[in-house]
Amino acid sequence: MQKTTASTNISESLPLPLWKKGVVCFNVLFSLGYFIWRAGYTMNPDYPVYSWLFFAVDLLGFGSTLMFIYGSFRLRKRESLPIRSRPS
Repeated sequence: MQKTTASTNISESLPLPLWKKGVVCFNVLFSLGYFIWRAGYTMNPDYPVYSWLFFAVDLLGFGSTLMFIYGSFRLRKRESLPIRSRPS
């Protein structure tokens, strides 16, 4: 019985087109403007704990978006292994 190793065949890197990079840059700049507005004009001084808690949640979502952008900014073209005739 032969033992096969599963390896991915990565042939080339596929960077984002220029217009998609522009959309990403617009998203980041718009989000930074939003956080400046949010911190400067919408904080409720009567309930500071809730205000800062929701602001922190917004920052967490923005951080998650940045990690997604980082992971998908340069994708790779991947090819799967051929399927065996009778998989077990």
